[in-house]
Amino acid sequence: MPQQTLIKWQHFFLWILEFFRVAWWVEIVTVNPCCIYYFGPFSTANHAKRDRDGYIEDLRAESATVIAVHLKRCQPHKLTVLEDELLDSLDSSIKPNLPRLARIYNT
Repeated sequence: MPQQTLIKWQHFFLWILEFFRVAWWVEIVTVNPCCIYYFGPFSTANHAKRDRDGYIEDLRAESATVIAVHLKRCQPHKLTVLEDELLDSLDSSIKPNLPRLARIYNT
C-alpha cells in the first residue's frame, strides 16, 4: 500500500475515534500560566504516552509549571483552556485557594 494511502487511512481512523469520543488525548494542567492543554488525538494510550514527555518538556521550556498530566479518552472543545475560562468553571470555594496552590507548586 502506498505511503500516502496509508496516511489517509490513519487520518480516517482517527476521525472515527474522535467522532465516537474514544480517541486518546494528553491533558496537561499548568500554573504560571494557569491553563489546561490538550494534545492529540491518538489511536491508543501507548501512542499518547510515547509523546507525552515531549509535550511536558515543551511547556516547561516556556516556563510553565506542570502540575498534572492525564491520558484520557475525550473530545476537547478547545485545545487550550485559559485561566479566565477555568475560573468561570470552578466552584466558588476553590477560587480563593488558587494563589496558595500556585505558590505550593512553584516551591
